[in-house]
Amino acid sequence: MSMKNIIHKSFKQNFYSYTTFNGLYEREGINIKPTWVINKLLAKNKKWDVNSLSRFIHSLPPNYSFYEPDFIKLCLMIHKETFIKALFLNTQENASVEFYAARDTCNSSSNLCDTLVGLRFEEIFSNMPGIEEITGIGRDLDFKKWKIIQEKWRAYYLEDINFLMSLIILFSALDPERAYYFYKIRYWEGDILDFEYGKELLFTKFFDGTDTKYKNKMNSLIDRTLKALTMLKNKNLHKIYMNERLYKDLQFAKTNEDSDIFLSGRYFSSLGPKKEACEEMYPIRRGDTVGINNMVGASKIFAHYKDYFSKKDLDFLINKKAYDGEKSYISCKKSFNILRKHMEKDYDGDDKNAHIFSDAERRKRIDAEHEIINLRTKLESMIEEHGDHILAKNQEEDIPF
Repeated sequence: MSMKNIIHKSFKQNFYSYTTFNGLYEREGINIKPTWVINKLLAKNKKWDVNSLSRFIHSLPPNYSFYEPDFIKLCLMIHKETFIKALFLNTQENASVEFYAARDTCNSSSNLCDTLVGLRFEEIFSNMPGIEEITGIGRDLDFKKWKIIQEKWRAYYLEDINFLMSLIILFSALDPERAYYFYKIRYWEGDILDFEYGKELLFTKFFDGTDTKYKNKMNSLIDRTLKALTMLKNKNLHKIYMNERLYKDLQFAKTNEDSDIFLSGRYFSSLGPKKEACEEMYPIRRGDTVGINNMVGASKIFAHYKDYFSKKDLDFLINKKAYDGEKSYISCKKSFNILRKHMEKDYDGDDKNAHIFSDAERRKRIDAEHEIINLRTKLESMIEEHGDHILAKNQEEDIPF
């Protein structure tokens, strides 16, 4: 059964199918729609803490992860410092492995470091969908107020000291000039985080291309904050701004980030996994529970194992489970074997359809934005020179604002 046919009818509106090609080989895949992910992130903006946001991200398909540049940009703009803290704590797990084991990780600090150093606020800001919903500041059709609206959107980020300080702490852990392929993200419990270097990266990299007047305001805000913080006994900035921890239950959930379906922490089989016809599987006994990580996992239960679970549990998966990354368990009513391949997430290929900030779309949006800005600038000059009757005439000719 192909993956697109596995998705349960109750969830189909949240997914799309795509085809990847590699020479003579082609493969059909499915992915969750970016609109579903964006709407979920928007609905939970300012409601989720670090752990809730992390759990949700770990439940998503591979294209939406802490290591995907496109998804990092999206979460950064919606959840701001909450995501920055979650990103910091999750990347620190990689850094700890590299620090203690002196080896690279599957998502190397080198790749992560390059991704973070390559982030540019202006590029992300100018292409961010749903900016009105994020900031709570709607557009205005009156072009005279357009600049005011844009300034308010910018202020939502550039005047948020928690956003700025969290970014500095995140960047202070980076060491892009390091000669080693790994060790490019400093481990905060075994290395010294360089706050001044983090601030330098903030202004020279992240805010590269941002107007000087905004940089001066941000720098003044940061300096005033640092001066105020000198009054505190605890002057360890990364502990002030990164004072949250990933809870133990999240550590358990993170071990299941590669799975759509996972076994209970209490699962035990004296036989362990077994193989039949080259298929690895786990024996599940009557009364054992299995965990459902996401809508794909729920769909796999319906497609392959629905006869082994109660109607009540199946109804819960369709009608009651929120799919916010929460751990949900269902209990089997009779013994069966669950295939390992049905439990694992699909990591076959990069689906660029899920990218919000694709290069082509970015260029298209930037060109359109520049065209609108140039037109508005021209109209403003005409109004200043000839009076408001020019505006009325242009409106009659249906010139877009």
